[in-house]
Amino acid sequence: QGILDKISTEKYDYVVLQVPAEFINGPEGDEHDRSIDVYCAAIRSAGGTPVIYEMGWGRDEKAIEGRRKIFAAAVRNHVTHIAPCSTAWERVRRERPDLELQNPPDKAHPGTLGCYLNLCCFCAAITGKELPSFPRDLTIWRHLSDQEKKDAATIVATASFDAYDAALPKWMKRLVLTAKPQTIDIETAAYLQRVAWEEYQRVQKQLAEAREH
Repeated sequence: QGILDKISTEKYDYVVLQVPAEFINGPEGDEHDRSIDVYCAAIRSAGGTPVIYEMGWGRDEKAIEGRRKIFAAAVRNHVTHIAPCSTAWERVRRERPDLELQNPPDKAHPGTLGCYLNLCCFCAAITGKELPSFPRDLTIWRHLSDQEKKDAATIVATASFDAYDAALPKWMKRLVLTAKPQTIDIETAAYLQRVAWEEYQRVQKQLAEAREH
């Protein structure tokens, strides 16, 4: 089943469009850009609301231009639900370089704090509200060594999964089984929550200004 068919038949309340800043400004950037128009139209036709996931961990000019193009696509498609994750990452790295948003050696994905920051951004984007006490406990998929992958593969063969996890590919099932609970300290959690909320508010103000013009 294609994505557009899935959107049409499932009748989702929200559909998240993951738009990496590096992709929309990359070699196939124009295609990525145009696809947002197609998906937003399909989502609304099915009675849903599009949510743009501004994704990207880059720090260079390409990432900046990518974020600009994502915002332009949101304005063009009248999207008001934006999770400003890439923007929030840029701010945290600028203000708090001591906070590691990724879990080395994995530099391709969000780490413990990066996932938490993203969650805070999504909460703001979907609810439009600042939560007084966002949970500080979460479960993180870890970067596995080759030996850990082999050990986990054996466990996957005999493990029982719920309906959601059972549909995942094997490599994701390994990560589910080896995930570990994490608790973000109060001070760091409060800072990341504040950044997410303030960046969400800033984007909302920019969207309102763009609509007026």
